[in-house]
Amino acid sequence: MHRLRVSRHGQRVRELVLHGECSVGRHPENLLYLAEGSVSSYHAKIEVRHGGCVLQDLGSSNGTLVDGQRLDAHDRVMLEGGEKIGIGPFKLEYVAPQVAHHAEDFASTAWSDREESILAEPTTPGQQSAPDWLNVTALLAVIAALAVVVFAEIL
Repeated sequence: MHRLRVSRHGQRVRELVLHGECSVGRHPENLLYLAEGSVSSYHAKIEVRHGGCVLQDLGSSNGTLVDGQRLDAHDRVMLEGGEKIGIGPFKLEYVAPQVAHHAEDFASTAWSDREESILAEPTTPGQQSAPDWLNVTALLAVIAALAVVVFAEIL
């Protein structure tokens, strides 16, 4: 599975499994909501397609870095695994799929996704870090992945 490890100021705050398209930005509508003023509302997107993963800057104000190199606005780059993506104070590490997974890996991801759903402190009083439906959707995706792994282990 394609994964993204998110850290802020050197502290890992979340690891998530990527499926389809993942929008990244300061607006709470984004799948990866990064509540920080230096992050654009709709900063970037990461798309899993044809077995690979593509990162695109969406014309962000402060830019997107890949291994220290700034992407031009609307440029796309194919991620191969291990790349460090810089968005504001956040560092995102892309982890490419591995051949073999164990059910324990998925179980730990399921718990960490739920427990670490807040990426940053709200910027204004009363603002939530992520919509509840988004957390439920992520949890359901992890449960589905667990079911696939358990079924594969049985075969």
